[in-house]
Amino acid sequence: MNRFKNIYIIFFLLLFDSSFATSKSILSFDKFFFKAQDFLENANYHSFDSINAISGFDKCNNLGFLLLESYKEFSEVYLSQSSESFNNYYKNSKKRIEILESISTVESNYILAEICFHYALLKLYQGDKIDAVSKILKSYKIVENIEITNPEFIYHKKLFGIYHITLSYLPSYMLKIIKIIGLKGDLTKGLKAIEICNNEKYYFYNEIKILKISLDIFSKSSTKNLSQIIIPILPNKMWYNFVNMLIYKKVNKNEIALDFFLKESKFNTKVPIFAYQKACLLLQKLQTKEAELLFDFFIKNTKG
Repeated sequence: MNRFKNIYIIFFLLLFDSSFATSKSILSFDKFFFKAQDFLENANYHSFDSINAISGFDKCNNLGFLLLESYKEFSEVYLSQSSESFNNYYKNSKKRIEILESISTVESNYILAEICFHYALLKLYQGDKIDAVSKILKSYKIVENIEITNPEFIYHKKLFGIYHITLSYLPSYMLKIIKIIGLKGDLTKGLKAIEICNNEKYYFYNEIKILKISLDIFSKSSTKNLSQIIIPILPNKMWYNFVNMLIYKKVNKNEIALDFFLKESKFNTKVPIFAYQKACLLLQKLQTKEAELLFDFFIKNTKG
């Protein structure tokens, strides 16, 4: 009898213990998530850290904040280009991956796929193709499995679409190789998934617009005038302004691209990567002296 009494006591202690009651992880795109996302998009990292300390995964078990942390560190690495920032990103990513693998729900698996994708992109950027392919394969298999077991789940479809579209555009000689390791693309599936995600209610809506314009740019025939491509309207935020600048640069509208260095105060050419991008645009205008100074600054101050 005492044994059963003890069992009941333990049960009720667990039931009403606050840490136990809140230990279940969730994926919530609530007002705190969108506020934190807004800070990241404008590169207000200190403000993000503040809201993350209050409403982040460690406090509220919202898996979405693990994704936002990855976005933050990814963009910081891109800005700094330092080996220290790369190493910190990989170390923290591995911790996030361990957390997500220990949970194993459809929501955690989706975030895991996204973080593995981020990880792979940086590895590719550094030329580490083996580790990059390993993470891409892991991420790809996760979203494929979600599509099979939970087709009604929406958020994985962005990454599902990216993989299928990208793999479909690879040269034929590469397709033979990737099929051996278990990767394959279906353009129809990819485009359909992207269209499902093309809705402003989703947190990645602007990413989808960027992806669609990228497809428009890179799928045009060589006879098509890139300047005829209509650039999508993106929010007036630092990282979207940066992407817009790159898009205008790509479609040979250099004057408009240069205007972003006037309108966006955070495009400080004391940051090497911004100096490099502006130098490229100035070189197109044959302003060689100013371009040379910026290129020289980039080379001397880039730690990567």
